[in-house]
Amino acid sequence: MFKSKVWAYCNFSNDAERDRSLSTLYKLQEVIKDNRFILEVISLGAERCAQDIPLQHLQALNVSRIYCATNSMLNGINNYFAYIEAMQLLLNKYTPQYLIFSGSQHNRIVAAQLATAMEAGLTAECSQYYVNTDHQIVQIRPTFEGNTYAHIISKSEIKMSTTLPTPYQGISISKNIGKIPEIEIIELSLTTSNQGIYINSAPILNTPDTKKLDKFDVIFAAGMGLGSKENVSKLRKLAQKHNAGFGASRPVVEMGWAERSDLIGMSGACVSPELYIAFGISGSLQHMEGMRNTAKIISINTDRNAPLHQICYSVILADAEDMLDYLLYGGESYESERIST
Repeated sequence: MFKSKVWAYCNFSNDAERDRSLSTLYKLQEVIKDNRFILEVISLGAERCAQDIPLQHLQALNVSRIYCATNSMLNGINNYFAYIEAMQLLLNKYTPQYLIFSGSQHNRIVAAQLATAMEAGLTAECSQYYVNTDHQIVQIRPTFEGNTYAHIISKSEIKMSTTLPTPYQGISISKNIGKIPEIEIIELSLTTSNQGIYINSAPILNTPDTKKLDKFDVIFAAGMGLGSKENVSKLRKLAQKHNAGFGASRPVVEMGWAERSDLIGMSGACVSPELYIAFGISGSLQHMEGMRNTAKIISINTDRNAPLHQICYSVILADAEDMLDYLLYGGESYESERIST
């Protein structure tokens, strides 16, 4: 039986890139449950990139083969012309049907330029993938309005997408359910010149950065239910008091009540703490995709039907401002209704 090749464009050269790459491979596990698909990794580098590969993790993530393509021109992440030429050579030689990029800034630039060069469609910031009844991979991402999911099927010859860079949750490498992946070293011959080929890597709008909140096991998040900039500042103070992280929803940031660096969601930080406490956040899809992988989510909100409650461990039906003051200053007990979900 013919098997469609799903390529994951990965980089394992540092911890951040390794985490994003493993997260992408984890998102593809639902796809390769269908035995019509095989999962392969492509990695580019100036030297023998195989030495950086976390082989046991890739084995546990059911990767069948790893292609390590090398050339001295691939010695910096900003040498995009070399990366595009290298990928075109590899795609023409090995003809994968799908190409999935992990969600770093470098990978987004490569994906966009490669899609243009290959005249292929590109779906950005996918959060999930699955196989439909026609044995096609469906790409899922929240719509720009933020209240529905789009289910997208690419019609291009090579179907390309980038993934939302959520933190890697990990998979037990003690249960190696797949075979050890084969590693193929490919020494590329590129024609790209050294002259004038570096593209300025200025920060790209909407590139999530999780570094600020990565170190926290607990995050307090501010929503519009707090009602004022003063209350948002109080929540930040509460987070500092408990050595917790502080984040905010997009409306709070747009109101100027919190900093752009505090934003949690698809266009901000993607986080996965042990505990996420949401104060007055209703929960747009973009926000939920940014914190969905949290171990336990607690919502404090007067709205019983807030969308966020669909993924919560526990819901406290109470005014977020009142609860904040109670936690900060103590005071007389008051009635609130708790819902376990």
